[in-house]
Amino acid sequence: MPAEDIRNNKWSIKVGLNSNGMTDMRQTVYESFNAKLHNLGMDVELMQTGLMSADSAVVLVEVSPPDGGSVYYGLATPDDVEHVINGHLVGGKTVSELVIPADGMNNIKIRQKEAAHSSSGNVKVDVHQWREALNLLGLGWFLGLSILAGVLGGIWLDNILETKPLCILVGLFLGIIVAFFGAYRMLLPLIKEKRG
Repeated sequence: MPAEDIRNNKWSIKVGLNSNGMTDMRQTVYESFNAKLHNLGMDVELMQTGLMSADSAVVLVEVSPPDGGSVYYGLATPDDVEHVINGHLVGGKTVSELVIPADGMNNIKIRQKEAAHSSSGNVKVDVHQWREALNLLGLGWFLGLSILAGVLGGIWLDNILETKPLCILVGLFLGIIVAFFGAYRMLLPLIKEKRG
């Protein structure tokens, strides 16, 4: 489709968030689209949206021609923006190397429906995140109480044995050892889960 035809037809481009919320990259892609479309004099509806990509290194972009039939691209650099504009909008051909496969889009659409459902009044709780948060909260208490118990035990022994500050220091040292050993044991499953 020649550039003159594009200027007279209303295309839509939606630039979305990725799963880890890398808004800097999204903003860069959005600004690249905005600048390049403006320089070409194209009247395209450009907007930011909540579309999310499963890959944290790409920004999901939905390109919709005037006649419908959206194409979803995963863009990693501002150069990809130029490829999409020149190839798809100006050239009229899908830029196949940047297209997100249909099975990937099905997973993204399911996630979007779940997010829309959870924001429509029914609160959806991510149990995994709450479990991690509670584990870390418990870890904080464990660290504090282990060290406190060592110090209080040292104070008690120092009062009985009259060895100030020897038992306090030994109690502090033992409390720190117990705290870090316990922290390691508590964090090990989370570390393995993140790696696996």
